[in-house]
Amino acid sequence: MVPDFKIIPVFTDASLRQCLVFGGWVAYPGGHYTWSGLLALGPVAGRDSNVAELLVIAATLRTLYAQRGGRRPILIQSDSKVGIDYLTEQCELRTPRAPAAKAEVEAAAAVFPAVLYGWVPREQNKAAHRQANESYRLVFGPKRRLAFRYSK
Repeated sequence: MVPDFKIIPVFTDASLRQCLVFGGWVAYPGGHYTWSGLLALGPVAGRDSNVAELLVIAATLRTLYAQRGGRRPILIQSDSKVGIDYLTEQCELRTPRAPAAKAEVEAAAAVFPAVLYGWVPREQNKAAHRQANESYRLVFGPKRRLAFRYSK
């Protein structure tokens, strides 16, 4: 089968709440909104939002491959500047979980002809952000609020 080399832009976002990772992604394969997904991943040690972003990118790539196959190149776009810079080797993360999360992304990306990474401002990532929040609401319900009591 001959690969189709039109790049699919995919926006991802993660939400880290109570050490649980929730994510969302939105793909625009033909220039308009077509595919999207919600992700509810397990706990992440250390409450590291950058690692959460990497885990969501890996899960998004695995989901895209499972649902659509790996014929087309992917452009992953995220509002996590540190996460994208880490994947493109422009910076380092000193979090113990970061190398394992990066390895997950690289393994998930290996099935596609090419995977490119780019940073986008938060304003341009609103659809994926809504998906990440919706995945949280589906797990915990719409009225769930965290209550903290501070004592002196």
